[in-house]
Amino acid sequence: ITKTKEYKVILNKTDLIVKLDNITTTLQDFTDIFCGTSKSGFRKSVITIVEYNNIDNKLKKEYVQFVETKEITKYHHSVKKAIKKDIYSKQVDIKMQSSDEHLFLGRMTRTIRVSKSKDSKVYVGKVNVITNCKININYLLSVLNSKLINYYYFIKNENKHLNGGYLGMDIPSINNIPIKVIKNTKPFEILVDKIMALKEQNKDTLELENKIDNMVYALYGLSDDEIALIEGNV
Repeated sequence: ITKTKEYKVILNKTDLIVKLDNITTTLQDFTDIFCGTSKSGFRKSVITIVEYNNIDNKLKKEYVQFVETKEITKYHHSVKKAIKKDIYSKQVDIKMQSSDEHLFLGRMTRTIRVSKSKDSKVYVGKVNVITNCKININYLLSVLNSKLINYYYFIKNENKHLNGGYLGMDIPSINNIPIKVIKNTKPFEILVDKIMALKEQNKDTLELENKIDNMVYALYGLSDDEIALIEGNV
C-alpha cells in the first residue's frame, strides 16, 4: 500500500465498504420500516405541546403527540408538538399501535440520528419508523448510532447526498445497512440504558457513546487503520 495519505484513504475507504457489504444480514432482515407521513400540508394540523396540554380532554383525543427530524438526536427525542390523528392513514395507525417500542430515524440529516420511543401514542412526521424488531432493540439502536454505520452510510450513498451535506435517509438505502447478529447483546443494552437515562437529565454521554463505538468496531472486525480512517472522517 502506498503510504501517501491521499492514496491510503481512497484505498481503505473502498476496501472497508466492500468488507461491510460482505455481511449477509441487513436491517431489513430484522425490522419493518415505514415513513410517518409525507402528506402535503400536514403541518396545518400541528399544534405546540403547550396548546395540546391546555385543550379539553374531549378535543385532546383527536390529537397524538408528534416528533419531527429536528427534534431527534442520538438516543433521544423531544416531544414539542401534537398533531391531528386523522392525517395518518389507517395503515400507519395500525403500524404505530403494533408495538410499544419503536426507533425513530430522521430522514434528512447530516449524520444518522436514531432515538427510541416507548410510547405508541407518539407519532412522527417525515421520519422513518423502525418497528417489529426481531433482535434486541437497544442493541440495534447502538449499532445504528455508531460512527461505523454513519461512516458506511455516508460513503455508500455518496451519490444521494443533498445540498448542505445532508443525507437522504430513504427506506431502500437504510434497509441495506449491514447488521451483525450476536448472541450476547447485554453489554450494548446496559450502555444504551445508561445513555438514555443521562440524556433525559441533559447530561453528557460522549464517553459512553465512545465505548459503544469501540465495541462496534470490534464486533465488525475493523483493523486499527480502518478505525483511524473513520475517526478522522466522522
